[in-house]
Amino acid sequence: AFRPPATFVFSDLRFSWKGKERLRIDQATFVLRWKSLFSETIKVEKVVVEDPFLMLQRYPDGSVDLFRFFARIPKRDTVQKRKILIESLSVTGGEVELWDGKVQKEPYPVRLSSLAVTAAELLFPPQQRDSNVTFQTFVGVGYFPPSGSLTLKGSVNLKEGDFKLSTELREIDLPLWSLYTATLPVALEKGRLDLDGEVTLRQKTLWGYGML
Repeated sequence: AFRPPATFVFSDLRFSWKGKERLRIDQATFVLRWKSLFSETIKVEKVVVEDPFLMLQRYPDGSVDLFRFFARIPKRDTVQKRKILIESLSVTGGEVELWDGKVQKEPYPVRLSSLAVTAAELLFPPQQRDSNVTFQTFVGVGYFPPSGSLTLKGSVNLKEGDFKLSTELREIDLPLWSLYTATLPVALEKGRLDLDGEVTLRQKTLWGYGML
């Protein structure tokens, strides 16, 4: 008999840590293929995340607090792990706040707003395979409104952490990023940046090129 996919909707999901809200998702929708529950790989037809919020803090040593937290969670060894395949993922309307304590003593805010993320064929635990991704956002620094946009498109290998991404920056207000270029022999006093390029990470080696 035909069994339509099962849909699960979760609303107002929140995670707080150290007295602050660190993760919020207004709504998350999961569409699951029933038949896959009885197979080695559980297939999720699509995941739709709406209006998420994520706050991160970067320490002077360059590490990020939530990444530190999850890295400390003990990993369980199991004899056989079932796989989960997310066939389609989309994130809309999200926001990320990074409070950067590496560039100055008082953490400096960097904000990504109006996030739009899509990804296909995400397999967990990660395997030796690439997943196609797109990432679009407006970028703001300090306490100023967004001053430009960032678009990334390409492939990511979740197991190795490798990626190959085309990069597009538009209307980036350079003076707002002066803290990040303080050690360079240049002064960003005025101007805006447009950049098209490609960034690749393979075997822990990063390289890229771009055109201004």
